[in-house]
Amino acid sequence: MDSCYFPPEEYELRWQRAELEMEKRGIETAVVWGRTSASCDRAGDILYLTNYFSGTTGQGTDTSTNKARTFCAVLLRRGENPELHVDDPELRPGLVATDRVRNHPDPVASVAAALKERAGPGEVAIAGSDFFPMKQWQRLVDMTPDVAWQVVDDLIRSVRFAKTARELDCFREGADVINPAMDRLMSDLVAGETEAEAAGNAMRELARRGGGYHKIACSHGAFIDYTCTNPLTGYSTRPTKAGDMVRAFIIGPALEGYYFDPGRTGVVGNNPTSDQRELIEGCATIVNELVDAVRPGISFLDFAKHGDRLVSELGSDRGGASAQYPFYGHPNGLYFETPPYLSSVQDHGDAVVQADTMLGIEAFVRHRSVGTAGFEQNVIVTDDGAELLTTTPMITF
Repeated sequence: MDSCYFPPEEYELRWQRAELEMEKRGIETAVVWGRTSASCDRAGDILYLTNYFSGTTGQGTDTSTNKARTFCAVLLRRGENPELHVDDPELRPGLVATDRVRNHPDPVASVAAALKERAGPGEVAIAGSDFFPMKQWQRLVDMTPDVAWQVVDDLIRSVRFAKTARELDCFREGADVINPAMDRLMSDLVAGETEAEAAGNAMRELARRGGGYHKIACSHGAFIDYTCTNPLTGYSTRPTKAGDMVRAFIIGPALEGYYFDPGRTGVVGNNPTSDQRELIEGCATIVNELVDAVRPGISFLDFAKHGDRLVSELGSDRGGASAQYPFYGHPNGLYFETPPYLSSVQDHGDAVVQADTMLGIEAFVRHRSVGTAGFEQNVIVTDDGAELLTTTPMITF
C-alpha cells in the first residue's frame, strides 16, 4: 500500500452507498469500529471507507498513555464526509481517503468526545459489536450516557456485498498475484517438498508481486483430515512421502486487502491409488459443477441443496474439514462478506446470488479410509454466470 490504489471518486461512491443505507435504516449517526493491525479479518469496513490500516504490530494492552490500541473508528453522519479516529500520532499524506482525521492515543475517548460535540443525546448506530472488546465497549457507554446505542454490525458489510466496477477490476488484477503462488504451492507439494518449503516458495511468489496472505493452510498424509498439519503456522516441516494426499489453500488479501482463498488437493508423486483418484476427481467435479450453477437470482439455499445432492451422490463421511466447513461457499471481499454462507444448515434468510459479487465456491469430501479432499474456486458473478479467477489446475495427475 504505497498510495491510494483507488481514486477519490471511488471512495465518494462508497460514502454515497453508505449514506443511502443509513437513510434506508433511519440512521442519522453511526460509529463503525475496526481493528486494522497485523491481520485484515476485522479491517474491512475501515479499509472500505477510508483506506486506513494501522502500522502497529497487533492489539496491545492498555497503558497509562495509550488505550484501545490498534482499534479505530469511522464516524458517519448523513450529509458529511466520514471522520476517521485513529491512535497513530500522524498519517502519511495521500494514503487515507478522507481529510477528516482525529489522531488520539485513546480512540474510544476521541469518538465519545466527537459525539458530545455534535450528536447530543439520542440514538447512534454502532457496527463492530461482534469483536469490539467488552472493556472498551463499557468505557464508551460510560463516556456517552446520553446516547442510545443501536447495534447494526452489518451496516457497511451489507454495502460491501455488491462490488463496484473498480473493485471487480482489483479482483481481476489480484488473480494475477494469487495464481502464480497457488501454482507454485501445489507443484512443490506434489513434487515432494515439505509443506514449509512449498509455503515459503508460494509466499515469495506473492511478495514479489506485492501481495499478502492471511494463512497458507496445508495438510498431508496422516493429517489430511485436518485443516492444517500444524495449526499454528498453517504448514509443517514433516517430510512427505510418495502416495501421500496433499491439500493446500492460500487464504488472504492478495491485493489491496481483497481476499482470495483457492484450494487444491493432489498426491505426492502424482500416482494416486484408484480410491484417491475417485475421491479427488469426485470432489473437483462437485466444485466445477457448482461453479457452472452460479447465476444471479439463485437462492443461497437452492445452491447449497444442489451441493448437498452432489456430495450425497459421491458419498462423504462426516468429520474433519468436511464438518468444520458445512457450506459450499461464501461472498469474498475485504475479508469474507459473511454471513450468510452458501449452506443448507446455516441461517441465510432470503439471500440470493447477485451479479457484481465475488464468491468462493468450495467443497470438502471425506472418505474415512482415504482422507479428505478439498477444492475451492474464486469467481466473479456476472449477468451470464461465473467468471473464473483462480486458474491453477484442479487435477495434476
